[in-house]
Amino acid sequence: MTAPAFPPLKWAQRPEHVLLTVALQDAKDVHIQLLEEGKVFSFSCVADDKSYACSFELFQPVEPEESQSVVRPRQVELKLKKKRVEEEEELEWPRLSKTKKYQPQLITIDWARWKDADDAGDEEEDLGDFGMGGGDDFTEK
Repeated sequence: MTAPAFPPLKWAQRPEHVLLTVALQDAKDVHIQLLEEGKVFSFSCVADDKSYACSFELFQPVEPEESQSVVRPRQVELKLKKKRVEEEEELEWPRLSKTKKYQPQLITIDWARWKDADDAGDEEEDLGDFGMGGGDDFTEK
């Protein structure tokens, strides 16, 4: 049996959220967890009879209870709520993962959804319907 492949990940951010897209069509057996109090992202699924999985430390922690996911026919979408660790902390992330190991070969920027911090004054974009279609419980079990 072969090891699972790293899934195709794209990310963007807003002042309060990280938007993550796993571009796999007809993903099944999707498992998403935010471990170690929101510091570690873990994902696995099956698509086209091939297993995909990844687990890595996020640049900053997120709020598992306030983060959401939805499995769509062409992709899995996640909206992760950034956790403010210190009051003066900058919420803009320079990359998704804590280390540069995964960038840019495995994790790419989703320029279609990217919005800089100085664009935050613009009208808030509708980030989609994350409340429908169930979704994983991100808390540790």
